[in-house]
Order: sequence, then structure tokens, then C-alpha cells
Amino acid sequence: MWTLSYWVQVFHLRPLKKKWLDAEESLQKQSHSKQRTDDTKGLVSQVQNALACISWAGDIKGFSASILTVHLTTYLTHEWLTDEHENQMLYLLRQEVSRGRREDGISVCDTFFMKRLIDLQQDVDGPNHYATHTNYAWLQEKGQELATGVLDMLVTIANIRSNHWVAVVIDFKSSNILYGDSMGGTIDDDIEKALTWWIHHHTGKHFTKGYLPITHQWDGYSCGILAWAALARFLFPGTYVPVDAGLLANKRLRMFLRVSDRHNENV
Repeated sequence: MWTLSYWVQVFHLRPLKKKWLDAEESLQKQSHSKQRTDDTKGLVSQVQNALACISWAGDIKGFSASILTVHLTTYLTHEWLTDEHENQMLYLLRQEVSRGRREDGISVCDTFFMKRLIDLQQDVDGPNHYATHTNYAWLQEKGQELATGVLDMLVTIANIRSNHWVAVVIDFKSSNILYGDSMGGTIDDDIEKALTWWIHHHTGKHFTKGYLPITHQWDGYSCGILAWAALARFLFPGTYVPVDAGLLANKRLRMFLRVSDRHNENV
């Protein structure tokens, strides 16, 4: 029985091992890439030191969602960042807001905020049941806090077309929606309709729409880190500088270090 259990564990660990080996290979390529900077070598060294302290198959600690440490490898590659990664980054931003802008009424919401709101608005019975159905209680509470001035602003990252991340800022104080798309697109129809309905339900107002400054991406996988960077710079313009689209690999390495530091502090 012990032998069977051992080989079952080995079977499950094999794909995880490949992920970590692919990440190590990606690090080596970045060390020798023509796009490397003076910072790259130091960042790669820091990442390798951090990797030595992380279990291949454990859970990432210190975040609200429990996911496997193997998800960290994505930060070290050119893979598209998933909602797990976006929510980790939003969690770090939320902590930063809590430390540096606690009194400013800013709510940093995870990626599921916009999905819930779109699902609600597109449900035939959703708007009619919004005020009474317990499934919508969190959205109701958030809307009331923003409408009554308990909160002034909501920022989040939203997914469109199941393959692209965009940054969204809803400023209830100035009655304005800011939208940042690293591919240069205007506000997504589903997002606009859902926000317009939700805002009007709580305030009776129609907000204006504007552009959130964001770096234009050169590839098919950097939207996630760029959406986060746009929010970070909007909230902390004195801390974050505009992102260079040619240096996004370094940005991802830095994000890995922030996430892994948070993990190691809570192990």
C-alpha cells in the first residue's frame, strides 16, 4: 500500500517538476537575453535564492486564496497571467493602499467583482432580484458604501473575451469611470453596461468615462502585469513610474519576489 501511495505522489509531482524546470530555463534565457538590463542579473539571482526556499508542491501562504506554489512559475515565464495571479497582485496593492492611503476611501476589488456584476446585469431576473437576493448582498453593500461616501473609489482588474486583462477605476467622488486597455481598446460593452446599470441603481447618476494611462503591450501575454501597473501608478504616482514595454520581464521578476516574500513571511 505504501508503494502505491508513493508512486501516486510521484505521478502527480511530475508535471509540477516540469513547470519548475521550465521556469528555471526561462530564467537562464532572461540572464542572456539581448533585452536584459543591468538589473536583470541581480533580479535573476534574487529569484533563484527565493526559489531555494519554496516547496514545489505546497500552498502559497499569506493570501486570501489557497493555490499551489507551482503557480508562481508563471511570473518567471511568458505565460499569460491567470485570475489567481491577478488577484495575488491586487491583494498586494490592497495592502499597500491600507498602509499608505487608508483614509482615502479606496476599495481594491478582486477580478471576480466585474464578473459578478456582468453576470448579474445579463441575468434576465438579476436586476429585479438585486435588492433582495442574498447572492448579491456583497455587491449591494459595496454599492451602498460608495454611494453614501463611506468609500469614494473602487479599482479592479477585469477580464474581457476570456483572454485579456484591463484596468478599471470607478471614482464616485468625481462621477467618473477610467478604463485602461494595453491594446488600446475603448471600454468593453459588457463592462460599460454592467457598471452603468449598477452605478445608476445606487446613485441615480450616469458617470462620465475617461482614459486610464497604461503602457501599450507589444505581445500577447503582458496585459495582466500592465493592467496592475496602471492601477498602481494611478494610486501611487510618486512611487511607481510608467512601465517600459521592453522591460516587462524584469517587472514580472519583481512581482514574483513580492509574492514569494509574502509567502515566506507566512510559512
